Amino acid sequence: MESLRNLTKNLTAVLLAGLVALPLAFARDVTEKKVDKMDSWQESFDINGKKGKYNVIVTATDMGGNTTYGGPFNIFIDEKSDLPVIRITNPVLDMRIPGNLNIVGTCVDDDAVQYVELILDGNTEAPVRATGKEFWSYFLNTEDLPEGKHTIEVYGVDVNGLKGNSVKTSWILDRNKPVTEVKNIGIGAIISGNVSLQGLISDGNGIASMNYSLD
Repeated sequence: MESLRNLTKNLTAVLLAGLVALPLAFARDVTEKKVDKMDSWQESFDINGKKGKYNVIVTATDMGGNTTYGGPFNIFIDEKSDLPVIRITNPVLDMRIPGNLNIVGTCVDDDAVQYVELILDGNTEAPVRATGKEFWSYFLNTEDLPEGKHTIEVYGVDVNGLKGNSVKTSWILDRNKPVTEVKNIGIGAIISGNVSLQGLISDGNGIASMNYSLD
């Protein structure tokens, strides 16, 4: 057992940028750490500011100077993978809403979500803060909003202050029914012969069709 312990007296983990076949002496951006505990070990590397393709190589050298290698293990560091990822689950695209709207979604981050903000109808000067973090929501009172299409843009911010990419959707406020008015005949009017009806019809979302009937 003692001879087995003496086989691994020097263990090094290397984070190496470059191709697998690239010699260590010619590699760029090399971070090297020596391991103190030999029989069972683990190490962490700070990858902030790093991006692109890297290799992890583990080197073990025994008392006789014999060296073996573990790896290289290819990894790809994408700085965007650290950004909070956000989704809007309600409303779906161009959903018609007849009243108030509860905007709902999710946000995930490897460090933890600090908060979620929404930009309503492009008003970037006054974003609103959602309730919740990983599962968030915002209740929108639509009473004072004009009918028609509206937009929602939402983004998450993690506990380190890193702002994620935003996502957008649109929805349609359809609170009111069409307004119809007959202009040339009043209630109780006495008429005969051919009758020409004239009137107005309006709606904040436009008119899809109009029908009339004579009893």
